[in-house]
Amino acid sequence: MTRDSKKRRERAALDFLIDQVDLGISVSEVVERESPDFLVRGADGSTFGVEVVELADGGLAAGMAGYRRLKAELEARMKAEDLNVLVSLRTRGGFLPRLNEGPVTRSHVDGLYQLVAAHVAADEGERAYERDELRPRGIDWIVRVGIYPSGEPAVMANAQTVGFGLPSHVQKHVDAKNAKVETYRENVDGPVWLLLLGGVRFASGVWSELIRDRRLESDFDRVFYVDAYDGAAFEVMTPEAPIEESR
Repeated sequence: MTRDSKKRRERAALDFLIDQVDLGISVSEVVERESPDFLVRGADGSTFGVEVVELADGGLAAGMAGYRRLKAELEARMKAEDLNVLVSLRTRGGFLPRLNEGPVTRSHVDGLYQLVAAHVAADEGERAYERDELRPRGIDWIVRVGIYPSGEPAVMANAQTVGFGLPSHVQKHVDAKNAKVETYRENVDGPVWLLLLGGVRFASGVWSELIRDRRLESDFDRVFYVDAYDGAAFEVMTPEAPIEESR
């Protein structure tokens, strides 16, 4: 990834935000710079700065890939044996990269399949299995499994699991920029906004789903989110600002 390509992505994200969200100002000029990344001038003569931060996490991508593998393999085995139940999974803090390692994925599929088969054989109906019941079956990275009657085999993860600890992970990105906000203010005669850019290196749409309606602690005047994958664009809630829906 070159500096020029990064700057182009940042500019495209800002242009998309200006086009899609009512910012309450008519933008007349965008100037590329550093600290913050852009200076925006309004038609009324006002100015504000915009700092852009990309949200990316290789661990999140690996964890989601592991979940998809686990889901596909477990559903295939359940279907082969007519185990028509819904299996809901939860891990501590979200799916972890370890679940994308072949031996770990296989051991968890084996353990979960054995649990589901035993559950159906005992005609348990609806039941949740906690961590102390899972570990003896080699299910080390999953802390809770819910099994429910269903018309067909299905495996799912709840939002907390898929979220990989969001919005706390996003908050870390914001905190890193919060530490520099006074420098940005010294360089801009006006407010300073933060633009979070997701969906660039991890294209799943999961970022926008989990950031929307969540509250972040920010020292910036306003915080926005743009997703390069699913086209979402909205203002993020902070203690001072309500959410701004995309048009």
